[in-house]
Amino acid sequence: MKVVGITGGAGSGKSYVCHLLAQNFGYPVIDSDSVAKSLMHAGSPILSKIAATFGAEYLKEDGTLDRVKMAKLVFSNEQALKKLNGLVHPATIQKIRELLDAYERDGCVVAVVESAIADKAEYRNFCDELWHVTASQNTRKERLAARGYSRERISQVMQSQSDPVQFASVCQRTIYNEKDTDDAQLLCQLKHLFHEMDSNLSL
Repeated sequence: MKVVGITGGAGSGKSYVCHLLAQNFGYPVIDSDSVAKSLMHAGSPILSKIAATFGAEYLKEDGTLDRVKMAKLVFSNEQALKKLNGLVHPATIQKIRELLDAYERDGCVVAVVESAIADKAEYRNFCDELWHVTASQNTRKERLAARGYSRERISQVMQSQSDPVQFASVCQRTIYNEKDTDDAQLLCQLKHLFHEMDSNLSL
């Protein structure tokens, strides 16, 4: 089974690309953010560690994570972000590996892992290839603004992520997704990239 990591900065449209992949090619897509959230239910080991590290005030009364309060902390505090990632990422990676093993046992030919940090070593260890979804900075800002992000939040998010040069240095292939890129163009790119990766794949 081939494992493709789909990555890119906020507003690049990587989630939409993954949606097209699942819808048109039938490949299973693992969203690392969703995996991480599934592991942070009330009473989970990860949330217990977060409360012990940052304080119980970062949990709501029902025992779930106060995501708004935590987001405000980590976007303005690099050390806090590193601590949070150190608690969440290992468990997330382990769960993703378990899901990939299950897909391989089921006979899947390709599985896709979506993550904004798939350029990091933990993901490169199990992804056969990394594909970078990219768009201009203006397009990314427009998309984030359309989601309701403030100008300040957009700046914080973009500064906290790897820049396109960093992504390009570790990714094997690039998907261009500008605001005028339609579904047909994206699918054409994806078919071409899968064929480049493995000409035996049936698309």
